Amino acid sequence: MDRREFETAVGRHKREIKVFEWWPPSMAEFRETFDSLLTRINDGELTKAVPVVFETAEGVVSSAILAGLLSNVLSHSPQNLCLYGCWSNGSGVLGATPERLFTQPSANRVHTMALGGTSPACISDDEFLSDQKSRKEHQLVIDDIVAVLGCMGELTVGPTTVLRLALLSHLQTLIELKSGRPIGYEELVKMLHPTPALGVAPRSAGFGWLLGQNENNDRQRFGAPFGVAHKQGESICVVAIRNIQWDQDRVVLGAGCGIIKESVYENEWHELALKRLSVKRLLHI
Repeated sequence: MDRREFETAVGRHKREIKVFEWWPPSMAEFRETFDSLLTRINDGELTKAVPVVFETAEGVVSSAILAGLLSNVLSHSPQNLCLYGCWSNGSGVLGATPERLFTQPSANRVHTMALGGTSPACISDDEFLSDQKSRKEHQLVIDDIVAVLGCMGELTVGPTTVLRLALLSHLQTLIELKSGRPIGYEELVKMLHPTPALGVAPRSAGFGWLLGQNENNDRQRFGAPFGVAHKQGESICVVAIRNIQWDQDRVVLGAGCGIIKESVYENEWHELALKRLSVKRLLHI
């Protein structure tokens, strides 16, 4: 169904507005992770990594609360965010992400993006575009995508622009691939995900660190590739950020930030808080 049909379907359900009481992430644990990553980066082991922190709340997401959440996100999300979600048997995920892993209008054409570098929305575009730390972080994502897809055909890398959201802005570079052969949906997911926008750079050296994060910090579906592969028509895969997740009696809200050599702890901690706040405002929770 199209968006209007979906809004109508949601509107037929009983809706309940729920404001959760959130427990913040541990500042001490994030500080430890931040310092550990800077050591690895300064030692030359990594150039970038993305730690994730979570807020938690107790509560059940009933069908009425879910209908209320859907109504909120449908009413308030801007067009430059992609709505996504799935739920069953008392658990689920719902969010609106600015990051598209790829869209695939045909088997031989791929549109993707580098989305790396974040600033408060109050910063002007010119100031943001000239910030050396943000540009370096962003370039790592561009270089990774070009390295992964460059052998597949003709790449076109667009200019870097500013993607503006309510509380945050991101650096964004659109990239198009015209492949010399058809690329399957799952093949493309495995090639691209995760880019250094959410993962680690370089991939070869840092993937072990990324895999180890889930042992101490259960991300569940946070940051996962999430999409639909159409047999006919355009297929899409987004990166599952800016969301809440829930199970039988708990709700979690995650956010990540890119750490490079030039990162400052206080700035990254503030960025994580802004990202979580943006989700709360979007869903009215």
